[in-house]
Amino acid sequence: MDIKKKKNKASYVNAKLAGYVFALVALSSAALLVTTSGDAKIERSNIVVGTVRSGDIDITVEGYGTLLSNKKQLLTTSSQTTVKNILLKPGAKVSANSIIVVLENSQLVRNLEKARNELKKSEADLRQLKLNHLREKLNENDVKNELDAQYQTISLKRTAEKLLLRKGVIADLDFKTTMIIERQLEKKIETFKEKETQLTNVHREEVYIQEEKIKQNRLNVEIAKEQADKLIVRAGFDGVLQRLSVELGQSLPPGQEIGLIGSMTDLVAIIRVPQNQSHDIKINQKAIIDTRQDKIEGYVIRIDPVVTDNSVFVEISLDNNLPASALPDLSIDGTIVIETIKDVMYIEKPTHVNPNSSVEVFYIDETMQTAQRRPVVFGRKAGRYIEVISNAKKLDRFILSEIPVAFRKESKLKIY
Repeated sequence: MDIKKKKNKASYVNAKLAGYVFALVALSSAALLVTTSGDAKIERSNIVVGTVRSGDIDITVEGYGTLLSNKKQLLTTSSQTTVKNILLKPGAKVSANSIIVVLENSQLVRNLEKARNELKKSEADLRQLKLNHLREKLNENDVKNELDAQYQTISLKRTAEKLLLRKGVIADLDFKTTMIIERQLEKKIETFKEKETQLTNVHREEVYIQEEKIKQNRLNVEIAKEQADKLIVRAGFDGVLQRLSVELGQSLPPGQEIGLIGSMTDLVAIIRVPQNQSHDIKINQKAIIDTRQDKIEGYVIRIDPVVTDNSVFVEISLDNNLPASALPDLSIDGTIVIETIKDVMYIEKPTHVNPNSSVEVFYIDETMQTAQRRPVVFGRKAGRYIEVISNAKKLDRFILSEIPVAFRKESKLKIY
């Protein structure tokens, strides 16, 4: 009895499997009848249709990347400091005088005050030196005036004695003594003039030395002031605070990064393109940058010689008048125009077509109710378009989308 039950169960399973096989055969037969009868039908909504056009098309290389600030400035410390105050955070728009952070270093403040005091002292020393020179000059003038008076007196005496000597009133010895005194005074006056010239030169040199000292002290003040002014960290130019690398109360060594300022209106695009297409890219080629809201024209200014992850980075210079959607670090798409093909026929590239190939595609007649296979020769790819070389004419329509598996061997389709 047990053996009999097992046979009945096996028979039931076999019968069920036979039913499945019969159904599949029936469906396959039905599909075969459809295809062999030439009545294969496809819904219009299930296909994408393209039309052959004529004109100029651009051969392009497409990539993706980011907008970056063309002008950047790294803010760093110049001495040992402590972060006293943080006024702005990353993303803030800044002008040249915008204060980012305030630092603290009491030694720099003391150095500035010391330099200013030394400058004041050197300036006072110069004034005192000039007063001393004036005093010496006055004393020298007194001596000069005295010598001049003595010389004039002895000169008059010599003239008078010369007349008296002729008349025999005075002795010859007295006249000679007067002449000797006169010559001595002349020599004293000449010596004094030489001394006066030398003194003037000495005074001039002393003033020059003191003025040079003042210049050095002024330079010291400027240096100390510049170092103290750096405790107030400003942006330096109009842009955006892209990065802030410090925290409140943090102790910073010399050369420590504080933040990064980047321009907002002066931007460049860095896009990565496939390595196998990069050899066609040249400097100054036209490029279009898509921000997802606007399209910006530019041109290639740099091609990175290093290949990274099978890609090459290309730098694009952009027009000066950028739209509001163009912001630093924005993700963008880029298209570089390699070549413009003049006066050709083209169509949107069908899904199964490769450049420079001959492929059968479904041609749609004027009634838009029948599609029939036709071999078409295609040429170069230009973005989403491809060049049509032969066996098609302007305004011909072809199916661009993938044909369902059931109809891939059909030579003719009906569209409904």
